[in-house]
Amino acid sequence: MNAEEKRVRYLVGELDSLRDRLQLLLDQAESLVHVFDEIDRLITRSDWSARKMPKPKEEKRRA
Repeated sequence: MNAEEKRVRYLVGELDSLRDRLQLLLDQAESLVHVFDEIDRLITRSDWSARKMPKPKEEKRRA
């Protein structure tokens, strides 16, 4: 095997490794999207619940 073939094999190995790391990052990003979607859903639900709760009555001021 000559030097050029060794270099090509090395570069192919590095590209494979990079592809694997990028796939892991993509998987983590997709997980984060699901987490943020869940956070958004919970915030929306709590806002809706807060609007449906009866408002506290103001205390009558004693003069």
